[in-house]
Amino acid sequence: MAQANAFQRLKRSIQPLPANIRRLLTQRDLMSAYRSRPGYQQNDYLMWIAKAKRDATKDKRTTQMLDELTHGGVYMNMRWSAGPSTHPAAKTSVESRGAAKKKSATKAAKKKSATKPAKKSATKPAKKKSATRPATKRNGRV
Repeated sequence: MAQANAFQRLKRSIQPLPANIRRLLTQRDLMSAYRSRPGYQQNDYLMWIAKAKRDATKDKRTTQMLDELTHGGVYMNMRWSAGPSTHPAAKTSVESRGAAKKKSATKAAKKKSATKPAKKSATKPAKKKSATRPATKRNGRV
């Protein structure tokens, strides 16, 4: 039932779990890791694998999915966190989050002041137009 709810809000077509991927997930004890991902991720993995034209590409994508499920914290080669409590760098107290924001703002201000000095605003002289232009059909002088 919870699985059906995970797919309820998806706008893309829902992909069925192919037997070969089900077998690989079961063999590597990754079915629970796969099922714990949001519905859109489960569906995107399957769609991404199914859209590959070559078998070598399908195998490569399947391997990537299995590796990401094994190691966790990654989705389609992007860092991903299931929630603030599971991320290793997550802060739990309000004070620590406030301190991190303040430190980040200070760091950004220092970085901004350490950038290259402003360029001199010397204006370039305007290009002089030629007084006489050859007669062509384009400029209407023919």
